[in-house]
Amino acid sequence: MKIDEHYTDRDHENRSNDTYALLKYRLTLTWLERFGKNPREGELRLLNIGCGAGDFNVLAEQAGYLVDGIEPNPRALSLARQKSRAQSRLESISIFDFESTVKYDVVVMHDVLEHIEDDDGAMRKIRSIMAHGEDSVLVLSVPAHSALFGIHDEQIGHFRRYNKRSVRAVVSPYFNIHRTRYIALLGIPAALYYSRWRRIPYPMDKPGLGRTIFDLFCRLEEKVHFGIGSSLMLLCTPNATYENR
Repeated sequence: MKIDEHYTDRDHENRSNDTYALLKYRLTLTWLERFGKNPREGELRLLNIGCGAGDFNVLAEQAGYLVDGIEPNPRALSLARQKSRAQSRLESISIFDFESTVKYDVVVMHDVLEHIEDDDGAMRKIRSIMAHGEDSVLVLSVPAHSALFGIHDEQIGHFRRYNKRSVRAVVSPYFNIHRTRYIALLGIPAALYYSRWRRIPYPMDKPGLGRTIFDLFCRLEEKVHFGIGSSLMLLCTPNATYENR
């Protein structure tokens, strides 16, 4: 697979202004709070796998989590280190090489699983670094619908896109899935038009009416669930069946 490093770096650099990314991040924190993961009631350790430029790290730290992150892209990790607190552990390493004596209360993985060829092995590894039982929580997001696979996926290094059935097949051997939700409704026509049909990069940093409407819908989706979108989010807890194998 040939990854366009310049395109990937631009994607990381624009994340702070990406309302789609902010939608994922805010929903993640909302889900965790509603699931009882309130760091203000006790110390909670969070691992952000594929932390990118560190924007979610900052929001999670502001919410009170003790945040560590791993990110194999050196440019993105450099940006994350500039934003995160000094005591955060940030490593340029893959999930398969990551080792820790810490058992994490929360693991977050935003748009990472699709970059990993052995997604089953990745889920097994993630399960091994989490605290046991339903006291620990995993939140992940993945790009949805294989029909949307296009030049964006190719340039950024995606092996696949998922649907509810395919992502459940990978996740459920190791985790109980408590919540599944599609997000980014307008990501569907955007992916079809730019990435699938025209095969050109998304206009990441170009203002215009289309971008304004897209941003408004992303903000609206913090409150409204449209039932379809270009990405899937899941909230999971460790599977006791796997523990007993």
